[in-house]
Amino acid sequence: MLSSALLRQVSVFGAGGNHGAMTDYGASNEGLQVRLATSAEDLDSVYKLRYQVYCVERGFEKKEDYPWRRESDKYDPYSIHLLTTIGSIPVGTVRFIRPGNPWQFPIEEHCGISMGAISGGDRRVGEISRLAVSLEAIKGNPSKGDAITYALIRRLFHTVSMHEPDVRYVFAAMSGGLQRRLRQCGADFMRAGAPVNYHGLRIPCYATMEEIGRGMARHELSREQMSYALQYA
Repeated sequence: MLSSALLRQVSVFGAGGNHGAMTDYGASNEGLQVRLATSAEDLDSVYKLRYQVYCVERGFEKKEDYPWRRESDKYDPYSIHLLTTIGSIPVGTVRFIRPGNPWQFPIEEHCGISMGAISGGDRRVGEISRLAVSLEAIKGNPSKGDAITYALIRRLFHTVSMHEPDVRYVFAAMSGGLQRRLRQCGADFMRAGAPVNYHGLRIPCYATMEEIGRGMARHELSREQMSYALQYA
């Protein structure tokens, strides 16, 4: 669990920002917002966006498995969901699967690791998954995709800290490129096992909430940096 002093250091906006606000980096220029998705309308947007990214744009999942054009699974009812929009258009989403869900975590199922072995039997664990940023939204501008990803991960860390304050270990299966980009914003995930072919080549990783909090406090990005990254090519 994070100390109250450390929580005060971690700002969604960057140094000196407002912890409670939902608007995120670059909001004044691009209308980028990250919010907790709890309403039926927002969750529907999350699942539609995941279908667009995972089934249509990336081909990670079969379109015919989702005739309703919404990608969802058994973990969704036990997860915290975030939705990123630019203006009114959904452009990114991510979820955090909570501790105590009745299923084996996806990273254990698909990557063959034991979260308990890594955490020393500590059950205060959760998993980041279904990170999705629309290729159509970034229009070939990798910096814009990075900015959306940074905003999502920072907001997710803040939200988990508030809604699941006892969580100690965070796991995720990610590409090497994403692991490097997250390290740039202070979220330094360590390898938990060998890479596997799951939605592309993915590395099972983990970090503690304490380590992520300290890293993000050291790597705050200014509004100007985020606004620059959000500019269209």
